[in-house]
Amino acid sequence: LVVTKDIGGQAARSGDIQNYTGYQFISGPELAEKFEEHMRKFNFNIRENEEVTKLVAKQNNFLVKTDKNSYWAKTVIVASGKKSRELGVSGEKEFKNKGLVYCATCDAPLFSEDDVAVIGGGNSALDATLQLMKIANYVYIINIADYLTGDEIMQKKIKKSKKVSILNNSQVIEILGDNFVNAIKIEKDKKEETLAVQGIFVEIGLIPNSNFAVGLNKTKSGEIKVNNKMKPIFPVYLLPEMLLMSLKNR
Repeated sequence: LVVTKDIGGQAARSGDIQNYTGYQFISGPELAEKFEEHMRKFNFNIRENEEVTKLVAKQNNFLVKTDKNSYWAKTVIVASGKKSRELGVSGEKEFKNKGLVYCATCDAPLFSEDDVAVIGGGNSALDATLQLMKIANYVYIINIADYLTGDEIMQKKIKKSKKVSILNNSQVIEILGDNFVNAIKIEKDKKEETLAVQGIFVEIGLIPNSNFAVGLNKTKSGEIKVNNKMKPIFPVYLLPEMLLMSLKNR
């Protein structure tokens, strides 16, 4: 039984993917489609558009509750991935999906010829910027650090573009607009500044989808703690992105 809110996860929301095993170059949605095509060749019972809300260990079994059903299982594999980290600033909730989005691959085409802001300085932010350079009129990268941290190859492409301004040491203060985003207020070098934009792409990292895992020890960021045999406090098998960071790198 496979229970999933959607198929593809982060891959489906990524732009260009290079050097994945078997593919020198492929887009994220294409790769996710191939994953799904391969999976459906097997006789799996797939419950799509169904979100797990609770996972509880009971005696020698597990109760998996979703927003639609409940299931009992002897073994559970947690592969719930991660979700976008939010800014936590004024105006974010009001303008979510009204000009403020978290997926460039999904939403970039909606901002053709607009001025937009990308929040972040890592690979996700740079990937979003590369996609938007082909579509938007102008792109502001708003980066809280004093330098970009994404891959050098992406940085070089972005720094060559006349359509991009990189604003390091900058922090978002507020999202502004009427019915739709029309500006973003930032603080740069201790001075406030307002940029007129029609779109905002939040790319400041990911947090684990682990709220449903009741009774498991977790880090402050929500990653499930495991021992040196990669086992949590009860025998649920985990995929790498859900593991405690210190064990990922061993």
